[in-house]
Amino acid sequence: MAISLNRREKYSVMGAVIVLCVFILVQFIISPFFDRRERLKRTYASKVKTLQEMIVLKAEFDTFKNIAKQSERQMGIRPGSFKLSSFLNRLADEAGIKDNIDSRKQSTRNQKNSDYKISLVEMRLKSVNMEQLVLFIYKIETAKEMAFIKRISISKTDKKEGRLNVDLQVETLIT
Repeated sequence: MAISLNRREKYSVMGAVIVLCVFILVQFIISPFFDRRERLKRTYASKVKTLQEMIVLKAEFDTFKNIAKQSERQMGIRPGSFKLSSFLNRLADEAGIKDNIDSRKQSTRNQKNSDYKISLVEMRLKSVNMEQLVLFIYKIETAKEMAFIKRISISKTDKKEGRLNVDLQVETLIT
């Protein structure tokens, strides 16, 4: 059973077949190709960003690792009999405020996941002048023994003008 179509109908059917073929070509071949290409571009950009973040983190890690090695070397220089309280006594004497030490409390606590302990000394200084205090703080913070001031509270004295009362906590790592 042959269907005979006139010329106009043949062109219409051929046009419909061409449109259908173009639709299938675009829908199933060209569009997935460009979608995949866009996905690959986004994935590539994401991977580049991740790599850049990793490079920054690696640089930070290397910096911290070098600081840790330097700290270990400095701690190795420190005598094995190092006591934070004695160290602070010596610095207070050098700064001229040893007689102004009102109280001192020393404590030690273990540091999690480390072979080191934290030694902490809480000191109260009475009636010191600003120059003595600045010298004392400077000596603590710049000493090769690697002690630092964790907390400090400064208040004026009621008795003498220009005199200060100071509460401070100094800590360091010990083995």
